[in-house]
Amino acid sequence: MDVLKTIVNYVLDLGGPVFVPLIMFIIATIAGLKLKKSVLAALTLGVAFSGMTLVVNYMMDSISPAAKAMSKIFHLSLNAIDAGWTGVAAITWSYKSAFLFFPLLLAINFIMLTFKWTKTLNVDMWNVWNKIFTYVVVLYFTHNVFYGFIVAGIQIVLELKAGDMWQRHIEDLTGMPGVTVPHFVTLFAVILQPLNKLLDFIPAMNRPFDSAALQKKRSASLVIILLWGPSLGYCWASALAIRFPNP
Repeated sequence: MDVLKTIVNYVLDLGGPVFVPLIMFIIATIAGLKLKKSVLAALTLGVAFSGMTLVVNYMMDSISPAAKAMSKIFHLSLNAIDAGWTGVAAITWSYKSAFLFFPLLLAINFIMLTFKWTKTLNVDMWNVWNKIFTYVVVLYFTHNVFYGFIVAGIQIVLELKAGDMWQRHIEDLTGMPGVTVPHFVTLFAVILQPLNKLLDFIPAMNRPFDSAALQKKRSASLVIILLWGPSLGYCWASALAIRFPNP
C-alpha cells in the first residue's frame, strides 16, 4: 500500500501537464486506440495543457494590476478576478485528487448503462474537471471528503440524464444521430426550455436566429460590432472624466 501511495504521489507531484495526459493515455489504450494515436493524443493534450496554463498565468499577471488600479480609482474592494473556465480548469486539474474522478465517472456511467438507467456513454474525459471543481467547492465548505464525492457523483448522474433528455434536440440541431452533450451546462436548459416556449408566443422573439438568418443580416451585425467597442470605451472614458476631472 505504501508503495502504491508513493507511486501515486510521485505522479501527482509532476503536475497536471504530466499526469492528465498519462491518464488519457491509459484510457485511450484501454479503449483500444492504437499505441501511436494514444501517445500522440496524450502528448497533444500535455502541450495544450501547458500552453493554456502559460496563457492563464500571463493573463492573470496582466489583469491583476489593471483590476487593482480600477478598484483604487472607483474606491471598490474587489479581491477576486474572474479568469474564466480555462483558468478554473487549469487550477482544478492540478488538484491532487483529480485522478480519482476518472474511475468515478466511468463506474457510475457503467452501472447506469448496465441497469439501463441511461442511454448515454460519456466519453468527454476533459470535462471531468467540472466534477473535480464541484468536489473542491463542497470540500471547501463542508471539510468533508465524502460529501464532496457524493455531490460530484450526483452531478455525474444528472449530466447523464440530461444527455438522455436533450439527445433529440442535439440531433435536430447538428444532424448527427446518436450524439448528445452530457455536460453540466445543459442542466440550465431545464430552466431555459420553458422560457423558450414562452418566447415562442411573442412575435418579436419568434424569429429565425440561426446562422443562415444571421448571414442575411451580416452587414447590420458588422456595424453593431464595430460600434460596440468604441461606444463602450467612450462610456468608460466619460465616466472617468466626470468622476476625475482635470485639475
